[in-house]
Amino acid sequence: MKIQFTLLLAVASLLFSIQSKACESSLFLQMDKSEWYSIEIDGELYPDFYGSISFEKMPSGKSRVKIYKYLNYKVGYKNEDNLIYKGWIEIPYCQNVYGEFNELDAYIRLKKMEETNKPAPLPDYGTEPIPDDEFQLPGDGPRDVYDDDNYNGNNDFDNDPYSRKNMISKQGFFELRDDVLNTDHDHNKKRIIEYAIDYHLFSSALVRELLHLLDHDHTKVEIAKYAYRSVVDPENYNMIFPEFVHDHSVQQVLDHMRRR
Repeated sequence: MKIQFTLLLAVASLLFSIQSKACESSLFLQMDKSEWYSIEIDGELYPDFYGSISFEKMPSGKSRVKIYKYLNYKVGYKNEDNLIYKGWIEIPYCQNVYGEFNELDAYIRLKKMEETNKPAPLPDYGTEPIPDDEFQLPGDGPRDVYDDDNYNGNNDFDNDPYSRKNMISKQGFFELRDDVLNTDHDHNKKRIIEYAIDYHLFSSALVRELLHLLDHDHTKVEIAKYAYRSVVDPENYNMIFPEFVHDHSVQQVLDHMRRR
């Protein structure tokens, strides 16, 4: 009888383990978009991050969390930090969860998104042209398409990356993503993505999707720099940082953003 009971427990534990792996939870945690942090979950310390961090595989149930904020972050140096949060969060089973940290109240607000075993639909990126006057460089006035003084002979305009660019359509992005997925080596993927950036505008979220398809940080850095002037929401560009493995990669992108 004791042997049978032990066997039943082992089978139940195995089934629970298989079920848990088949449907895992995830967490996206949004912090102050202009600060560096580190986070410890159930005793495991994760890499430093800037503004936000994603966890693709989070155990469901309660987890003990500590969050540290860096006072003056420099890549490659030992940085001084302060413990700004110590508490518990509870992650529901088989859910994508969005978390927002309120430093003033030392509180993490969690919100369920969609079940992880259901693919999240991509937003409708639209197919309508973006008005030219919404994307002009400082000091530039409207330009006529037939203005020979500005025409460079290649259906483009000198020093104006937004001229005649439209937001990439939903179908166009699907096709771009499939082309990248079906291509070997980051070098070839980079050429495909750069070609698309040359002719379309992107949101920061879409750039992050493209970075996720690349294997190496150095390629991701090049694409992140290349795409920055073709995003319609540069104020949200920090959302791409969790796609990088190394802190110095994030720093390179930040330096490029500050120079623009």
